[in-house]
Amino acid sequence: MLRRWFAATQDVFSAEELARLRSAAWAERRERLPRDHGQLSMLDASMSYLRQFAPAVLAAVQFAGGLGTEQLLQAVSMLAALYATGARKVPAGAPAGFVPTKWAGYLIAAEQGGDVTAYRRYWELAVLVGLRDALRSGDVFVPGSRRYADPASFLRTAEAWAPRKVEFCHLVGKPGEPAAALAQAGDELHTALADLETQLAKGNPGEVRLTDDGELIIPPLTAEADALRAELAGMLPRVPIASVLVEVDARTGFTDHLVHAGGKVARPAELKRNLMYVIIAEATNMGLSAMAESCGVPYDVLAWTAEWYFRPTARHWRTSPCSTWSASSCPRGSGTSGRSPCTGPAPVPTSWTAIRAPGRC
Repeated sequence: MLRRWFAATQDVFSAEELARLRSAAWAERRERLPRDHGQLSMLDASMSYLRQFAPAVLAAVQFAGGLGTEQLLQAVSMLAALYATGARKVPAGAPAGFVPTKWAGYLIAAEQGGDVTAYRRYWELAVLVGLRDALRSGDVFVPGSRRYADPASFLRTAEAWAPRKVEFCHLVGKPGEPAAALAQAGDELHTALADLETQLAKGNPGEVRLTDDGELIIPPLTAEADALRAELAGMLPRVPIASVLVEVDARTGFTDHLVHAGGKVARPAELKRNLMYVIIAEATNMGLSAMAESCGVPYDVLAWTAEWYFRPTARHWRTSPCSTWSASSCPRGSGTSGRSPCTGPAPVPTSWTAIRAPGRC
């Protein structure tokens, strides 16, 4: 069949035409894909959708950023001005240093080809996507926002940090002065680079090495990663879930917000225990029947507790004290996890010690 097909093509196309077809096919194969494999071109298809809301967002929201975001913020301001004035051409000298390397080829090709429209679309997409990624990483923030707040607002103030600085530097083994810390980091960097140069000079297969083309090869560290994972897991204490709930309740008092649906005020001593069992049964999908068999509390007692104390409104109040509780109210000392940034023992009432972890009854 192939011979007949080849003979038929010989009849239709001359040798010269077949040579041109082969050359065109090979030229098509040699044409490389963009560095982003066409991602920016795919985003360009959604430009009309982005322009439905992007002008309003840039006009209403003020953005700020730290070091290294100057060009991006300048580009955002320029784009907002283009939206406001309706101009179509990107101003001369518009910043493009923030554009990733994988997208820079689009802008270069449009600029060299004199295509002002394509340059505007690709530059606009680079600005919007760069702003999105910077907001996600925290490099750019929105003053007054909670979700996109300044990362520095989550740090301790200079007044709160000063009395803790000496103790922290002592614990981590770092100098307290910035110049000394930078010098120490520089020494560590040079030491690590020297070790890397020694490793690269060996060129052993299966290890970190450089190819003849200068490509850095880093083999997977499966065995080392598994060993490190096992070592880290061994450092973590195994704490029963019931003990964790008891300590959290001791610090926050969240079970006090689980009130009786009928307004019953009396709270018997075993109520906290039953509430804990119901929470564990729901959180682990264990079910009240299996929990009753495991902990020894009758099923009808757990079912009554779940019916009267775990309605939706009570569950909302249950999470409220946990979300509003802060570390400043944490008593000092170690808790059930063995180590805690707080100090002083957690006040765990002795009547709660009767709570047993499921399966250990």
